[in-house]
Amino acid sequence: MAKYVEFVVPGEPVGKARPRVVDGHAYTPSKTKSYEERIRLAYKQAIKAKAEVDFAFGKGAPLMLSIDCYYSIPQSASKARKARMMSWEERPLKKPDLDNVIKAVADALNGYAYHDDSQIVMMQATKKYGATPCLRVLLFELQG
Repeated sequence: MAKYVEFVVPGEPVGKARPRVVDGHAYTPSKTKSYEERIRLAYKQAIKAKAEVDFAFGKGAPLMLSIDCYYSIPQSASKARKARMMSWEERPLKKPDLDNVIKAVADALNGYAYHDDSQIVMMQATKKYGATPCLRVLLFELQG
């Protein structure tokens, strides 16, 4: 059976922000740092639930990363529009950009779930509306 881990990060998805430069020094914005820490915490809770102490994929393991971003439905939306959003007929065309959310997840798990995010050789990601905003992450080792 393939090695995998699946977990949920509660709350609205957050994308990786560009580094800020102050007085010639680059730093990661606090919102990005905080979200990456929430991702790591959700990962650690998931491996604890699997009774794995130091679960991590091997250094040479090829990995697939799947991310589902669920955004909250605006209160102001009509019933008909809410129904379209819940059935995924209407998708969120808003920030953050999907590639920035992927980058936040991949960077957050660097050195925790895998040696380096260069091990990710396949990806799937979606933006959807949902009853509860969150990020669902599935990471698994590809076989053969």
